[in-house]
Formats: sequence, C-alpha cells, structure tokens
Amino acid sequence: MRSLLRIKYLYAFCMAVCLLAASSRAVELPDRDHVWVFVMAGQSNMAGRGAVEAADTVSSPRIFSLDTAGNVIRAQEPLHRYEPRMPGLDCGMSFARTLLASIPGDISILLVPTAVGGSSISQWMNGETHRNVPLLDNFKEKVRLAAQYGQIKALLWLQGESDATDNAAPLYPERLARLMRIFRETAGDSRLPLLLGEIGAFSTTPELFGRINAAIGNFAAGDADAAVIPTGDLEDRGDRLHFNSEGQRKLGARYATAYLNLRPKDMHTDSQEIIRPAAQAGRFYEADGTLLRQQVQGWLDAHRDVTADDSTAAIIVPHAGHRYSGTVAATAFMTVPADRVYRRIFIIGPSHHVALDGASVAAGYSAYATPLGTVPVDTALCRSLIRTGIFTFREEAHETEHCLEVQLPFLQVRLENLPPVVPIVVNTGDTGKIRRMAETLRPYFNEENLFVISSDFSHYPSYEDACRIDARTGAAVETGNWKKFLDTVHANAGYGITGLRTSACGEAAITLLLMLLDHHCEVQHLLYRNAGDADASHRDQVVGYHAFGVTRHRGFHLRAADRKELLAMARESIAQGFKQKTYFPEKVSDMLQTPCGAFVTLYQNGELRGCVGHIGDDTPLWDVVCRVARMAAFQDSRFPPLRKSELKRTDIEISVLTPPKRINGIDEFIPGKHGILMIKDGRRGTYLPQVADTVPWTKEELLSHCAEEKAGIGKDGWKDAELYIYEAVVFP
Repeated sequence: MRSLLRIKYLYAFCMAVCLLAASSRAVELPDRDHVWVFVMAGQSNMAGRGAVEAADTVSSPRIFSLDTAGNVIRAQEPLHRYEPRMPGLDCGMSFARTLLASIPGDISILLVPTAVGGSSISQWMNGETHRNVPLLDNFKEKVRLAAQYGQIKALLWLQGESDATDNAAPLYPERLARLMRIFRETAGDSRLPLLLGEIGAFSTTPELFGRINAAIGNFAAGDADAAVIPTGDLEDRGDRLHFNSEGQRKLGARYATAYLNLRPKDMHTDSQEIIRPAAQAGRFYEADGTLLRQQVQGWLDAHRDVTADDSTAAIIVPHAGHRYSGTVAATAFMTVPADRVYRRIFIIGPSHHVALDGASVAAGYSAYATPLGTVPVDTALCRSLIRTGIFTFREEAHETEHCLEVQLPFLQVRLENLPPVVPIVVNTGDTGKIRRMAETLRPYFNEENLFVISSDFSHYPSYEDACRIDARTGAAVETGNWKKFLDTVHANAGYGITGLRTSACGEAAITLLLMLLDHHCEVQHLLYRNAGDADASHRDQVVGYHAFGVTRHRGFHLRAADRKELLAMARESIAQGFKQKTYFPEKVSDMLQTPCGAFVTLYQNGELRGCVGHIGDDTPLWDVVCRVARMAAFQDSRFPPLRKSELKRTDIEISVLTPPKRINGIDEFIPGKHGILMIKDGRRGTYLPQVADTVPWTKEELLSHCAEEKAGIGKDGWKDAELYIYEAVVFP
C-alpha cells in the first residue's frame, strides 16, 4: 500500500512539474491599457490545494500570469509555484474565465500569484520569510512588475487558517486592517478593491474560524471598496482544511461576481461590438454567402411536406458538414414556422475541443458572424446565467467550435425574424450538473423561446452497424425519458461494435433537453441518415444523423405514448369481453383521464367490422374507449358478435373527439375537418370527419344522409335541427 501511494504521489508530482515546465514559456502581453491585473495573496486555500484536472490546464488567449521569476506566461493551473511539492488548483483561472464574460472583449487579464501555504497574517504584515518566500517583499516586487504591464484592478485575499488560534484570533481584526492599508499603499490606490474570502466552514475548530470570518465581515462592512466572498456551502477535500476542486471553481466565480458588484462600470456596455468570426465557413459549410443561401434554401425546399407547427418547442439537429447532414437538419428546421417570432433561441451542443466538465455560455460575444451576416447574442441573459454559478464562459470553448455555428445559416434562411441567440456548449457526464443546468434554464423553456440541440449520433461504425445502433438511440430519444436515453447510450457502448466511439456526441446536450420536458411535450422522430448515404464509397466508417422535433401542447393533446396506450386498452377490453369480464387498467396517464368522446372502429382486410362511439365530455377518455371497443366488437347490430379467433386479424382505429361546438349555420361546417352532430326531437345522429373522405357527396348531401340514416329525422331534418361540429384525432 505504501509503495502504491508513493507511486501515485510521484506520478502527480511529475505531472505537476511537466505542467509547470510546459506553461513557463514567456509570452507578450497586449499594451498596458488593455491589461487588467489581479493580485492573489494569502495562504494555502488561495495558493490552491485542489486536484488539478485536465480542463483546468487549458489556457486562454486572454488570461496571463507571472511565474516565480517574474516572466509573463500563458496562465494555466496550477498558478502558484512557490511550493513545488504541493501544487494544486486555486480559484484564479475560474475567476478570470468568469470575469471575461462581463468585461470588454479587448481586455486581457494578468493574474499575479503571491500566496504561500501556512503563512500567518503577522508574517505578511511584518515582512517575514515563510517557506523560502519573503512574503511582503515578494508581493511588492510582483505588484511593481505587474504595474508595468497593466492596470492593477483588485486584490484577491484568502487567509486566516493559521490565525485561528486562541492567541492570534483576537488580534486578527487590527492586523487585517493594517495589512490591507499596506497592500493599497503598495498598489498606489487608496480605493483598491479588496476581495476577501471567508475561510472554510468545515473546520475542526469552528468557533475560532468563525471569529476570523467575523473579523473579515466587519472589515468589509466598514469599507466601501471591500467585499466578502462567502464559503459556508463549499466542501473540503477531505482534510477539513482545504477547499476541494469544485469549491475552488465556485470560489473563483464568486470573486468575479464580487468584483463586478464593486466596479459595475467595468462591465460591457451595450454599444460594444465583439463579433465572433465565422470560424468554420469554407470547412463545415459554404463560405460564399450567395451559394450558402441557395444550398440551405434547397435543403429546406426539399422538405416542404413537413408541417410547420407553432407548438414546436425544440429541435434536435446534426452538426456535421452541411454536405453530409444538411438535408437531415433541414427537416427539423422546417417544423419551425417561418413567420414565428421568438424572443430568443438557445443553441446547445457539445464541446469538441475543450474538456469542460460543465457548460460555457458565449457571454463574451455580442454577435456571431456567418457569410449571411451577423446573428446577435443575448449577452445580458448569458451573463445572468453565469451569475447562477452553474455556467461559466470559456472563450477557448467557443473560438473554433462548429456545432453551434453550423446551425446559424439554417436559422438565418428559415426565420423571417431572427432573434438573439444564447450559445451554450456543454460537456459533462455528471447528471447532477446537467440537472442543475436544466433547473436554471427551465424558466426559459416556454412559448417565447426555441431550443436547438446540436448532436450527431453514432461515430465511426460501419454503415450497417450505424443503422442498428442509431435506431436504438433514436427510439430512446423519442420516449422523452432522459434516463432511458442514457441507459441506451451506455448499453450501446457495451455491445462491442467495431469502430463505435460514441452513439451520441451531444449526449449531455440531449440529456439537458429531455430533463426540461414535461407531460405537455412530445418528441417526434423526423428523419435519419448517415454519412454513408451522402457518400456510398465510404461506408466502413460513418457518422449517424437524426432529426427530431419537440412540440409543446397546452390543454388536451394525445402524445404517441397515449395513443399506443389507448389502442392496447381497446384490444385488451375486447379480449376480456370474451371472458365476460370488464377490463380495468392498472395505471392510466393523466391525459387519458380527460373527459371526452371517442369512436372505436374495427376493420378486417380493410372492410368495416364494427363501429360504436360516444359523444360528450362526461366520461374519462380511457373508460369511453374501453366501453365502446367492447360494444363495437359485440353489440354493433350490423354485424354478428366478434369471435375470439377473429381478434388477431382485426385492426382497431380510434377517433378521439373534441367537445362539440354548436354552430348557427352550415358555413361553419367544413367536411373532412369537422364531424357533424345533429339533434332534433330527442333524436341524434353523427358522421365522423373521415366520412367525408369516403363518399362523393356535397356538404348538403352529407347532411341529408346523416339526418335520414343516422338521426332518423328525415333527409331535410337537418335544416331545423341543432347542429354541432367537432374534430377528431384518428389513429393509428
């Protein structure tokens, strides 16, 4: 066990050394007016003791740091280098990335790490050397050097664990005030913002830690340019002393929010234009604007048979090169009415270049460019999402990402009124994080907004294997159940399919959408193709493309699952009738509890074998269907009772009726769309809407036949009868 621990330690140490070496190459900063400097000081929780993960080591073109020798380097974790045997994740990169989302796009950030683990406030104040670092002299030297490169904007301070003792804690308030004066004098700014982090609430000596935090809070309460960073909900790494990695990332975001609250003028103004260029034009799609518009319009026109629906809430579309997946994507975009006016469009897809373990919202851009023009970004909402703590802004995750960009030309061509977009890239397998994202976005998943989910499906199996795997995955998506979807994706990975890397690259984005759905929503599969359909010469390794539409219906609406359930109930009710039993289902969905009318029609070889219905809204739908199904089988006087041997070859059709509406004249009656109900002298008769499609009658002839043959009031009886119309949902 000891040897194993030693190996793990050596591995971690070697990795840290490699990271330090790789990031220590000097680079050039922008001019001084475009560099904001933030100094980090304190002890181990500011120096960082969290585990550094791959995502933390990704640098940004706008975030810089100083190494121990004072060289400007591209920043990446770990930032603090004073204790090479204890490198760890601090809050610096999280702070800078969060801040980038709300400051001008031409500003870069220089982080200046000066924290040293185990240092007490008296050591800082007295200029003592701790762990071979002259604390105050090193601080002053780094500040002097950094001031040559940019404007010193704030101090990030987190310290006090070493002072949480019976002797030191009472002296902490006075020492903190003196040290902050020294720091401001060093920076040459008497109003330098001081961002003071609380020490952890997980201490073994909570009373003493509480006294330190009280001193920090009291100081900030009396200083208009100081803010306290709360940490009471953050977790430790298991030692009841140091924040874990997740805590450090949250801490950084909170420091950024605190700074912006102190200096709100440093945020973007609405007049600033920061355009994200068309990074993938000429690669994933046509770079010439005229040709691009023609191509996209051609794909859309090829699917004119797709019904545009005002109830479309979301679509799932592929993001491969347009030549491979354009026709599939067009199918989904055609479900969106061209004249529909949305408040905003959320475009959510996977990160292909940066390991996020979370989500990044493109708050740093005012617009996205394509060869067809610019698409505005709702930057105010993007920043609001970041302030929730579950979203961040990682510019490097958006710079070359294609999954969002390739959707924009379809929106630009399809919609007459293009609203601002909210671009989000998400990449995590943590369903807890995805659920928090869904909870944050839920208020926006409404009739005002459209959600576009960008995902390809199987990656690199053979053509035949792709068809099989993608069929399974597509069926799981169509259920609308996020757990079933994830179970299917994970099961696919265990089948041993040659070449299969993933069965849904946008797994997290799709899961996020499915978590947003409720019983008003229905997922409909629209089209499937894979790369082998676009290029038959390369079918040994393909990528799969699905298109789905998600509709939202308020009030009464039968989903595919509801229709399937009703058909099963009707057949089982008939089957129980052979045993002289009444069928009662064990469980009934909420929608099928709705009172309304229905007809059940039986066919054999396309010929009518029985039809009975109930008009009205006095009985739950499931009960109506079960009852009239039995009556159609055994009590339709036009046919002999159904025999048990006939049931297997009997097809069942259900017509669910909307509540009848009385009309004042036959101009309101549209044959084929409406069913007609007439009532006179206690007699009634009806024709379902589909009757008009099976007979060559005029409207008046249809009414006469219904009056004479169904209501028994004579062929002219309809003229002075009460007339009602209704519509029918007919299936399968």
